[in-house]
Amino acid sequence: MHAAARLPAAAIAFAVGIAVATQTGPLSTAAGAWTALAVAAMAAALGWPGRRWRVAAGLAATAAAGAATAAWHDARRPRPTTGAAAADDRARDAIAGTVDGAVDRFGDRQRFRLTLAPPATGVVEVTVDGGAPVLPGDRVVAAGRLRTPRGYRVPGARDAAAAARRRGVDYALAARADDVRVIGARWTPYRAAARAQRAVAAFIDGRGGDPDGRAVLRAMIAGDRGAIDDGIADRFRAAGIAHLLAVSGLHLAATALLVFAGLRRLWAAVPALAARADPTRVAAAVAAPAAVAYTWMTGARTPTLRALAVVLCVLAAHVVRRRARLADALAVAAIGLLVASPAALFEPSFQLSFAAAATIAAVGPRAGRGAAGLVRVTAWLWIALAPLLVHLFGELPVGGLVANLVAVPAVELVVLPLGLAGVALGGACPWLGGPVVDAAIAAAAGVDAIAEWVARTVPPVRLFPLTPFELVAAGAAVAFALAGGRRARAAAAVAAAACAASYAWPRAPDDVVVTFIDVGQGDAALVELPDGGAWLIDAGGLPFADAPADQALPGERAVMPLLARRHIDRIDVVVLSHPHPDHVAGLAALRGRVDIGEVWTARDADYRDALRGLRVVHPPLGVARQRAGASLEVLAPRYEQPVARADPVCGDNDNSLVVRLSYGGARVLFAGDIEDEGEQLVAARGDVRADVVKVPHHGSRTSSTPAFVDAVGARHAVISCGRANRFGFPAREVVDRWAASGARVWRTDRDGTVAFRLDAAGAHPIEPE
Repeated sequence: MHAAARLPAAAIAFAVGIAVATQTGPLSTAAGAWTALAVAAMAAALGWPGRRWRVAAGLAATAAAGAATAAWHDARRPRPTTGAAAADDRARDAIAGTVDGAVDRFGDRQRFRLTLAPPATGVVEVTVDGGAPVLPGDRVVAAGRLRTPRGYRVPGARDAAAAARRRGVDYALAARADDVRVIGARWTPYRAAARAQRAVAAFIDGRGGDPDGRAVLRAMIAGDRGAIDDGIADRFRAAGIAHLLAVSGLHLAATALLVFAGLRRLWAAVPALAARADPTRVAAAVAAPAAVAYTWMTGARTPTLRALAVVLCVLAAHVVRRRARLADALAVAAIGLLVASPAALFEPSFQLSFAAAATIAAVGPRAGRGAAGLVRVTAWLWIALAPLLVHLFGELPVGGLVANLVAVPAVELVVLPLGLAGVALGGACPWLGGPVVDAAIAAAAGVDAIAEWVARTVPPVRLFPLTPFELVAAGAAVAFALAGGRRARAAAAVAAAACAASYAWPRAPDDVVVTFIDVGQGDAALVELPDGGAWLIDAGGLPFADAPADQALPGERAVMPLLARRHIDRIDVVVLSHPHPDHVAGLAALRGRVDIGEVWTARDADYRDALRGLRVVHPPLGVARQRAGASLEVLAPRYEQPVARADPVCGDNDNSLVVRLSYGGARVLFAGDIEDEGEQLVAARGDVRADVVKVPHHGSRTSSTPAFVDAVGARHAVISCGRANRFGFPAREVVDRWAASGARVWRTDRDGTVAFRLDAAGAHPIEPE
């Protein structure tokens, strides 16, 4: 192996070892076994006669060392205990602990980690609506419902439980500002940094000017996203420049360069000082602690820590009068961060940050100078990051190439220098620093305008996320293309073709597949047809959220990932059982992202503006749709005229649109939220038998009457409900009633997403992915 590739190869091997260790089950905590393997591989590397074999054994030893590091971190993690509080129940809990690390502000919310006070042990991630005045190091009492992180257990959805474990979080708690009380404080390195961050944000806010410009400048200079609303975040993301809204590695590198270059020039301008000490060494020695302080003030995020490690390597090289290679500095930074936190490998910020930096290291030396070099580097960055962006977020910001060419220089050469200079001057002379900050706010508003224009003119292309195989193939194609040479280009073409072939492979099932989606406290089910068609029965939603965006989260985080996993970009029919938010609010997340043919609703249902712009159909009773051998039959409501709201007993629940799917030898009944009277009306029709039933009203005591259970005669009963929901669903007697009838009871709160394959022989459960 060439000497120039040794450190980068070692970093890659170390990362591979971590990834392997996390997938080995019981061995994921066997630090001793991995350490023994590392020692054996290193001994082989030292004693092997062939050079290539020594290199291979050395990389194997490094990979085993990475695995041992991950296992050691996993094994030493203490078992969390909640003390007097109880997680995952319906009661409100009061917890006490110390705020550990940075306090993140986003909009009118705050998020921080609370290390529980003895006798309890563990870490709670607390999200506060309204923004309580909390600082790192505060001893806090917070009230709310304590939960273990779970998220939505849906194929293709983000594994919230695994992500929390990687962050070292054991529990989650949502609270309002009035529920959080500070009872004391202790000093931590983050405390002074947080005060400085808030002072900078307050100084910027106090200058007035364009409010969006102030919000953008606060995020870019201080890492404070407290004023970044959804509109700003969405247009920066759509324009492909969302990285500019954080204090990224580029920001830190530019800041360190400004300090280093400015101090070196000032020191060299004074002959007496220059004669006593080398300006370059002095500037490097001062820029290093300045970079550390800036990193801590902005929250010490992964991209900034990566850049800090690289910057410190480069500055140290200046001090000892050596030249540091960017690739080696990146490798050292990666290994250092992974030793401290192996779980960082799986975080998008780590992956994107190092992928971008590695691309710059590979392309930069041969890109050339000036505008042409900038264009080449930007283009390669866009190409290199495209597979990761598609895999992680399901979209490709095609306007990002142009936006970055304009916005990045504007930020790094105008907004950042002006903002930092203005804030620094403002600390001593507000009358002098204020106008400079005003200019920075105006420049930041200009960058925001660029983002808005690009997002509107060249919106991102929505794509299905890549599978792990496709991601590896695409990454290999990029790596070979970066390497250059005829053989490398041929290998890149082969890898790209493999990725494209896998991506285009048809995913329609051979028979009908019905998937009851885990959307928490709500309902959503996907019907996939053999010809590629899709029907959706309800769309989930958060029933008690105030903001429409929060109500739609189950659609965003559960329904959309499943559709993307199945490569579904059109839903021919959406059946909405009734207009309650836990069934309909999630539809807002699908609009504009998938093509919706038509929406079925009961004639008397009032959906207000939720269906504006969609084709709404009130289907007749009986078979209303047939396709690919499958049929949808409408069984209820039984009203021929819109009189439901005049009925003193029947409300929205009992007037649910009830449909039955038939295919081959199987039938599936989707019973909405009908209760006692609604069940009587459905059962009075005659034949309501089904192999699989979506249990009415989430298993409430007011539904699943004995007569209805007997009339359906299901072999499988699926209850869709949220874990520890406030209603206490499902009722114990309802679960027992379905079980006593001979049905196997499935629960999305316990089993996650539940799927069945329908064929001529009936309905068959599908093992979870």
